[in-house]
Amino acid sequence: MLFRILLLALFTLSITADANAGDDGCRLIKGVSSIFRKSDPVPVKQYYRAQDGSLRELIPYSEALSRSEDAERLEGELAETQQQLAAQQEQNAAATAQVAELQKQLAATNKKLQATQKQMQTQVAELNKKLSAAEARAEKAETAAAESQKSVVTLTQEQKQLGTTLKSTQDQLKQATESRDAAVVRAEKLQETLTAAETSVRKAEAEITALQKALEESRKAAEQKVPQPEEGTTEETPKVEEQPGTEEPAEEPTTEEPAAE
Repeated sequence: MLFRILLLALFTLSITADANAGDDGCRLIKGVSSIFRKSDPVPVKQYYRAQDGSLRELIPYSEALSRSEDAERLEGELAETQQQLAAQQEQNAAATAQVAELQKQLAATNKKLQATQKQMQTQVAELNKKLSAAEARAEKAETAAAESQKSVVTLTQEQKQLGTTLKSTQDQLKQATESRDAAVVRAEKLQETLTAAETSVRKAEAEITALQKALEESRKAAEQKVPQPEEGTTEETPKVEEQPGTEEPAEEPTTEEPAAE
């Protein structure tokens, strides 16, 4: 345990040694490490002072060679990266120019957009006015439609009443037509009866005329048979008695009824 404390103290002293010691400090560390190398299995790191004055860990040759190869490879990659960076910077410059141009176009577009926005606001205000007027007209139209609907209901009721009246009138017309047809039938029957009566009257008149002619002829024959009185005598001529059944019958008045239409 004490040995490890002593070794740690020597290591600390080697790290914090003066910069002027130079290689003596390194030799001291190497000497101490060589003394205790066989007896102490603990590995000890070796350091050296670089050109910039800083202490650096001493690495093996193989690792240093590997780092050198890695450095060469990284230098190539760095050159390629620098070329890519230069190309990217050129592209960035072109993109910056494009951005500037796009900013100009965006400013012009913003101006146009503001003008268009003002115009749209004006149009929206006009449309709002038109919409208000249209809403007022729509309200009037709704009121008129409601009134029209009421009128339609009233007209429908009136139409129903007219339909009822029309049906009643049609029934009355049907009854009147039936009455007229019955009256026409009765008129035709009366006309037939009247025609028969006229025919009977004509036959009776013909018979009366024939009787009158026969009576006239009999009177004339009776007058011819009576002797004429002599002059100075006043004898009355005998009256000829009319034979019964030869009187002229009185003409019956004909009452013609007008035919019913």
